Amino acid sequence: ARDELSYIVNHAKDRFLLVDDLLLPLLAKIPGILAKDGGPIERVFVADVGGIQEIGAFSSFEELLKDGDAGFARPVPDERRAAGLCYTSGTTGKPKGVLYSHRSLVLHTLGTGLADAFGICQRDTVLPVVPMFHANCWGLAFTATMAGAKLVLPGPMLDPESLLELYEKERVTFSAGVPTIWLGILQALDKEPKRWSLTPDLRMVVGGAAAPESLIRGLDQHGLRVIHAWGMTETSPMGTIATVKSTLADASEDDRYRVRAKQGMPVPFVEIRARRSEDSGESTVVPWDGKAMGELEIRGPWVAAGYFEND
Repeated sequence: ARDELSYIVNHAKDRFLLVDDLLLPLLAKIPGILAKDGGPIERVFVADVGGIQEIGAFSSFEELLKDGDAGFARPVPDERRAAGLCYTSGTTGKPKGVLYSHRSLVLHTLGTGLADAFGICQRDTVLPVVPMFHANCWGLAFTATMAGAKLVLPGPMLDPESLLELYEKERVTFSAGVPTIWLGILQALDKEPKRWSLTPDLRMVVGGAAAPESLIRGLDQHGLRVIHAWGMTETSPMGTIATVKSTLADASEDDRYRVRAKQGMPVPFVEIRARRSEDSGESTVVPWDGKAMGELEIRGPWVAAGYFEND
C-alpha cells in the first residue's frame, strides 16, 4: 500500500532511493517521501529496466555507475554493523523493521549453502522468484554469489509462461517462490506438458505459506522437485527445511510425501520449541509428540533480537 511505503521510508530515514523505470508511476503516488515534499529522500536514481519511462528530474543509476570514483577506498566495517533493513507486514499494526548485521548475513549465507539446506553450488543456475525486499530475496543473491552460481533475475514478468520460458532458456537448476507461483506453473505444465524442456530435477524451494501435498506430487510428475521451507523476515529468513532423511529410504511413497509436505527440521545453529500458557498463568514447553500445540519460539545467530526503532 502507498501509505505503508511512505511509513517505511520515513521510519527508516532513507536518504537515497533506487527505483526501476517501470515503477516510476508508483513513485509519483507515494506521499511525503521526497525532500521537496518534506520527506527524507534527497535523491532518486532510476535504473533502466523497461526502457519506457522518462526519468525527468531524477538521476540515472547507470550514469552514477559510470561516474564512480575509481580511487574509492572500500571501508572494512565491524561485522556487527548494520548491513540491511527489511520491513515485514506479517505482524499487527504498522510494518516492523528488521535490521541485519554483516555478521548475521554471512552466517545465514553459510547456513543456506549447506547440502541439506539450499545446497547451491557453482554449477547451479539460480532464479529467485521472490523479490529483493522479501527478506533479502531469501538470501539467495548472497548464497549464489558465495558459491559462484549463475544468478538469473526475472524482473516484473512473473506469469507462469514467462517464467517457464526463462527456466528453459537459462537452464535454471534452482528456483524459489511462494505456493501461488508454483500452482500457476503446475497448471501451465499440465495444460502443455511438452511445450517446455526444463532441466531435470529442477529444485523449487517453496515458502511464505504451506504448500499442499498435491502440489508437490503434481510437480514431481513433471520432473520438478519441490523443497518445503519455513522462515520469517525476522529469521533472515531460513528457519527450517524439509529434506528427507536417509532413515526414510525404505518408507512408503505416501510417508515420504507426508514428510515433504511438512516444514521440516531446523537448519544447523537454529533452535526451535513451542510453549503454551497454563491456567495458572505459567508458561511451559509443550511435549515433542507431534500433536501438542503452542506458540513457536526460535533463536539462532541470524534471528533478530527485536525490531528497529521499536521497543
